[in-house]
Amino acid sequence: MSQFRFTAYDSAGIKLSDTIEAESLDVAKNTLKKKGLLVSDIKPLNSGWKDIRIIQEKVTLDDLEFLTSELSILLASGVKIDKALTIISKNKASGAMSRLISDILSEIKKGRPLAEAFEVGKSIFDPLYFNLIRIGEATGRLPQVFEGLANDLKFRKELKAKIIQAVTYPAVILFVCVLCILFVFNYIVPQMGSIFAGSDDIPVYTAFLLGASDWMIRYQWFLFGGLALGIGVLYSSRKNPDVAARLADFAVSAPLISSVVIQTERIRFNSAMSLMLEAGVNVDNAIGYAANSIKNPRIRKSLTVAKERIKKGAGITSSLSATPIFTSFYLSLLEVGEESGRMQSVFDEISRRSKTEFENWTTRITSMLEPVLILVMGGIVGSVVVTMLLSVVSVNDVGI
Repeated sequence: MSQFRFTAYDSAGIKLSDTIEAESLDVAKNTLKKKGLLVSDIKPLNSGWKDIRIIQEKVTLDDLEFLTSELSILLASGVKIDKALTIISKNKASGAMSRLISDILSEIKKGRPLAEAFEVGKSIFDPLYFNLIRIGEATGRLPQVFEGLANDLKFRKELKAKIIQAVTYPAVILFVCVLCILFVFNYIVPQMGSIFAGSDDIPVYTAFLLGASDWMIRYQWFLFGGLALGIGVLYSSRKNPDVAARLADFAVSAPLISSVVIQTERIRFNSAMSLMLEAGVNVDNAIGYAANSIKNPRIRKSLTVAKERIKKGAGITSSLSATPIFTSFYLSLLEVGEESGRMQSVFDEISRRSKTEFENWTTRITSMLEPVLILVMGGIVGSVVVTMLLSVVSVNDVGI
């Protein structure tokens, strides 16, 4: 069997780009024709190589937000779901997103419910997405559900951008700092070392600087290789349950990192809870669904335990107090919501407050890290320069 990449159009005029396995080119064409597709281009793929374009293409967060927002608008305007997907597909004429929409449309045409049709993208959508679509179908509130999901995806984009923004500048400064240190110890200090060649009486600080430079030149590649190997091993073993559990514990307890993890998970959970409660889901079931959107296993497990306690009759606030994502202030808000019966608005309020808190935190941390890293870089490079100058002066003093 050989693989062929094809570009074709279905009966609705939607452009499809995908691969097909067949014994020959003619068989592939006939198979596509029987499926009602009009083939515009078809080429064989080398069986010894994977299709690089398929590997590179993926559905991005921007694509998901676009799909969800467009569905919300079109459905609110009275357009049927299959027609809405067809319109969106024409705007996204190629790529992984087009293939995803085509697969969803194919499942809908087979008569499957919308939530099941969307499950063709299990690796793309999270369980919360499917559950809300299922609820929206049952209650007839699909436009509102997609609007809520679109707002949630939009926030995720903003959150991702905030994190990248907070990390980028300090990372650039750190990178420049490392480059400066490497340059000094690999090129500047060795040149200075030639001045002391054959000298038995050199200052201690000069000997230390020359020794550090020599060590760097000899072992720096082993150091970088070991660092890269360690990162590679850690990344490849991240799916191991024991490793994942240890990393989760470290992320929740380590300084600075824990603040990022807890705040982002708090926002995810409360946003999901607000969406679920607005859709009419019971609190205990909503906690179960919202917990699936949490990335950190330790926090997700604590929320699952809280769900079981609520099912057994425990209070919402007391059950969630055992999770690390709620501070005493947010627990007091939950208690007020539990007493008044307005939990949805409380979760929404916590989500909004957490977003503002996270934005302020990232701005504050970035402002602090910038001068600290600059001072560290200046201190290291300045120390080397001062040591070099003192060494040159000592050479003149001893008459070398």
